[in-house]
Amino acid sequence: MKRIVFLILLLSSSIFAMAQKSRWKLIITPDTVKEKIYVDTTRTQKMERFDIHKNVIILWLKILSSPIKKGEYVQETDEKIAVDVAANQLEIKAILKKSSGVEIERNQFEVFKWDDVFPETKEEILLLYCKSL
Repeated sequence: MKRIVFLILLLSSSIFAMAQKSRWKLIITPDTVKEKIYVDTTRTQKMERFDIHKNVIILWLKILSSPIKKGEYVQETDEKIAVDVAANQLEIKAILKKSSGVEIERNQFEVFKWDDVFPETKEEILLLYCKSL
C-alpha cells in the first residue's frame, strides 16, 4: 500500500513539473548576447482596449542572461509587457530582476510610455509573435 501511495505522489509531482516546464516557450535567442527570452504561454492575454490602445497583447517574459565575464552571475528578469499589434508599439508594465536567485530590483510602471518597435530587434520578434496569436 505504501508503494502505491508513493508511486501516485511521484507520478503527480512529475506531471506538475512537466506542466511547469512546458509553460515557458523559448521565442528569442539573440546571437550577440548570451541570453534567452521565454514567454509564459499560460498568462498571455488578448485585450481589445488597454490604456488608450486597441488590439493589445499582454505577455509575461522571462529573460535569462548567462555570465559573459568572470565574476558575473546568472541574471533572471521577469517582465510584463503590453504589445499593440496595430500600432507596432510596446510598453513595459512591470519588471523583476534577480541575480543568482536573489531579487535585486522590482518596478511597476503606471505612466503610459509606449515605444515604437524598431526593425530587426528582439522587440520586433516579440511583435511578430504577438501578431501570430
